[in-house]
Amino acid sequence: MVRWGILGSGWVVQNSFGPAMKSLSSGTIGMIGSRLGSRNGLARDLQVRAGTYEDVLDDSTIDAVYIALPNHLHEEWTVKALAAGKHVLAEKPLGLDAESVARMIESARAHNRYLWEAFAFPFREQMRMVQEILDEGAIGAVCHLQSVFYSSIADPNNIRWDATMGGGALYDVGCYPVHWAGYLLGEAHQARAFMVERRGVDVEVNGQVAFAGGTTLQFLAGLNRPYETSGQVLGTRGRLVLTNPYHPTPGDTIRVITPEGTREWAAAQGDMTFVRMVEQINATIMGDQPPRHLAAESALRTAQTLALLRQSSAVIHRI
Repeated sequence: MVRWGILGSGWVVQNSFGPAMKSLSSGTIGMIGSRLGSRNGLARDLQVRAGTYEDVLDDSTIDAVYIALPNHLHEEWTVKALAAGKHVLAEKPLGLDAESVARMIESARAHNRYLWEAFAFPFREQMRMVQEILDEGAIGAVCHLQSVFYSSIADPNNIRWDATMGGGALYDVGCYPVHWAGYLLGEAHQARAFMVERRGVDVEVNGQVAFAGGTTLQFLAGLNRPYETSGQVLGTRGRLVLTNPYHPTPGDTIRVITPEGTREWAAAQGDMTFVRMVEQINATIMGDQPPRHLAAESALRTAQTLALLRQSSAVIHRI
């Protein structure tokens, strides 16, 4: 069994990682570290010990650490956790630039530890099915990806509205279509983004990315609208439509639409968002399964594409 420590006590710990861990027999939460007084209440809820970030890293019984801190703290505490001999699952985006991500990946190699970026969707059954459908040539050669990811952050004090902490729509929700496209299409060559800003933070992003062979991604992402997510893969013979490419629920579907007709599958089997990811990570740490979706395979590519979008961005409106 893998013993986990957690750095952070926010929404994702309470609603995603914590419930996923409680549903699995392959791992357990040993300790929560936080700067906030809320750590004690959360620790009681999860029936684990509470302490500081340093307490978690100093605990020799902890095998792996989940880092659920604001974006600007990911590198510091990921490197410290790896140096302390812990495997690390760090929230997305792993770093705020490609150089930061490269340093974390190198630290994982130097300390012979595993490092993952906490995108759960590549581990889920939907992505296996999508890859299988595309490999079969059901929609022909892939030409273009489209995606939408909106979320509503009403609290003006939320860290996502703080540019100094790595806030903004591109890093918070725009990273999903960028990571998805990299997973399917590989390394980006060019990118451009149009942004709407509020108080120096991108509220909405319209991004365009070009990949090898002329394939492209177009996405909309924002923090100012009701929750919405979708994705399409356009091919030479048809298209694949996902009602929820990133966090599928039992009501979501995968559809393949071609001149011959439409086929449809259920996108999810009822598992919680983090379950398959944590289950696979636990198995890898225990030596039962080879590693999948390591940060070394994808995080640098995602960071480089986000950097291209940021560097080429134009602010078209301020609110």
